[in-house]
Parts: sequence; C-alpha cells; structure tokens
Amino acid sequence: MSGLPFGTFETPDDGIAVNGSVAFTGWALDDIGVESVKIYRKDGTTLVDVGDACFIDGARPDVWQVYPDFPNSFRAGWGYLYVTNCLADGTYEFHAKAKDVEGNEVTLGTKSITILNAMAVKPFGDIVTPQPCSTVSGSNYKIEGWVATQPPKIVNKVEVFVDSVNLGEAALTPGGTPAPPCPIPDYRSFDYDLNTVGYSNGLHTLYCKATDSDGKSNDFGHRYFSIHNIGSINSISQMAASTPAYRPISDIEKVPVDSVKLFIVKGDSRKNVMPRGIRPDRTGHIYIQIEEMERIEVQLNAAPGTSKYTGYHVIGNYLMPLPVGSTLDKERGIFYWLPGPGFMGSYQMVFIEEKPNKEMTKKFVNVKIVPKFMKGEK
Repeated sequence: MSGLPFGTFETPDDGIAVNGSVAFTGWALDDIGVESVKIYRKDGTTLVDVGDACFIDGARPDVWQVYPDFPNSFRAGWGYLYVTNCLADGTYEFHAKAKDVEGNEVTLGTKSITILNAMAVKPFGDIVTPQPCSTVSGSNYKIEGWVATQPPKIVNKVEVFVDSVNLGEAALTPGGTPAPPCPIPDYRSFDYDLNTVGYSNGLHTLYCKATDSDGKSNDFGHRYFSIHNIGSINSISQMAASTPAYRPISDIEKVPVDSVKLFIVKGDSRKNVMPRGIRPDRTGHIYIQIEEMERIEVQLNAAPGTSKYTGYHVIGNYLMPLPVGSTLDKERGIFYWLPGPGFMGSYQMVFIEEKPNKEMTKKFVNVKIVPKFMKGEK
C-alpha cells in the first residue's frame, strides 16, 4: 500500500505581520509522486482556494539529499507568492495541502498572518500574464499586469526582469487593462513584449520593479514560468529525475583556488545597499546572507578583463546548473540572482575563470537565504 504525501509549510513564520506580497514556501514529497500543493485561506468554516504553488528544480537541495530516492525529490521545494492588497487589514489563516497522484491529500501546515497594508509606503502590483507555472513561447510574448501606490503618488516606471536581468521598462497606461481584482485608486496597467526565442527551453523567473513619483521602489509579481520553443536549445536543467547528475565535483578538484581577487557585491537597491568588496578566504569562499526575493549581483573579478567564466551549483558531490532564476554573464564575469519563492536555506556556487592563456582558477560564492517575514533576529 502506498503512503501519503508529506512535507512542510515553512514560511512565513506563524503569527507574523506582513504587507504587500508574501511568499508561502515549503516542500512536499510522496512515494509515488506529488500532483499539487494548493494554498487556501480560511473564511469562517470554509477554505477558499487561493492558488497552486509551483515546484522548482533545485530549490531545496537539502531535501533532495535526505530523500534522494523519492520521485522528483530534486524539485520538492514549492513556492507561491500571495498578493494581500485586496484583503482588508486583519488576521487570516492559510492552509497548504499536498495531493499525490492517487488523490490522497494531507495538510502540510497552517499559518496565521496579520495583514497591515494601511502602513505600506511602497508601490505594489501583480503580473497577470503569464500565470505562475505556465508555458510561453514566441518572439513577441506580451507580459501584462497592473501596479499602484499610495495616493496622491503615482507609479511612473515599471522595469521587467527575467532570470534576474533587467530587460528595460514596460509601457504604462493609467486605468487600463488588466485591472486589479478589487477597486484600487489610480492604478496603472503595463505591458512588455518579451522575445522568448533567445532563452533556453525550461524553467525561468519573472518579476517587475515599480518606482513611484516619491522615488519609492519595490519588486512585485515574482513567478516561475516555462519557455518552450520548437527548435530551441533544451534547458540544461533536466532536473525532474529523482537522482539527477550533471558533472562530478572531482572534475574541478585540480583547478587552483583564487583567494586573491576581490568580489564586488551589489545588494538590493530597495534597501540602498551600496556595492561592497569582499575578499575571499584562503579556500576561495565568500559568504552572503540575503532575504528571499532579494536580488544580488556578484562581480567575480574587481578588474574584469578578457577571461571567460563558467558556473555551477554545488550540491553534494555534483556540479549542477546554476539555480533557476539566476544568470551568469560569461564574458563580464557577473552573476545575477534573485531567488524566487521556494528558495530557502544555504546554496553554494563555484565559478571557474579561464584566462586567455587557458590558465584556470576557481572561487566559491555561498548564499544563505532567510525569510523576508520572520520573528526575531535573522
């Protein structure tokens, strides 16, 4: 007889106060396979279906290493971004339920959160197309959504990011479509044409950044979507198998460690974090802590030249593709990453620099991701 699905509903912390968008995250497995994780909001005695979480390749390597033989354990991590702005301020209870392919359903956990949007001072909004977990294609795919801020301010700029790279500004239309699902004054709709042909087939991330007339800015709409174009290069991220393998870490064992060159790290611009130089330790490692859905840029060489760079996500004894939603500029040696909903815990990346004379060195970037909304010290 097969077992029931199991897992966790990890963030945000129970009893926390939030505003704007909040990420619900956790992981789920089953001995045969998990079909879905759904988020519900309790309304009296009724559970209202809020939406389906997305499963993300490589988001929870800690779970994969504990349960390597379970189906799809490399994509056990799930995430869902909930926009709270259409709810009245107050306390709400949310449930996460996992269902397996046989129809067995269990509650992974519940969270009670207090919404305090009356205290918000930053822009907010949502992306309407593409929907989370959807598949898109074509050279002219239209990204659409809505955005607003606290009156009398207005939003005057929306920037679009795919895989943590800024693609440019979207077109804004006051009071256009799509519109918010509830009455919100002075909202604006936006759209942006995305050429998906330049991307590999597979899972990608999308979010937008809004700036209002007071200079306040905020990211919104974080989601995962898949690209599938016939004839395009397949994504390296073939991670749905229970025991994926890309390269053994022994392949780079003899590459010397670079413990000299300075890293330049740029934090989240919403928090006015200035670029800072970080010197690696003797083993070539640097350590960075960020909140979920906080963007970082890591310049791998403070004095970039003519070197070429490759990068991997290190999990156990494997060199895997870099995390979903990240981008490595191989010519300039810059690593961009905004971990989407579902990424939580510690991640190690290794980057190989190859100089024109074919000399190679390696250095490591260790990123610890903590919840955006949590109790106590991070």
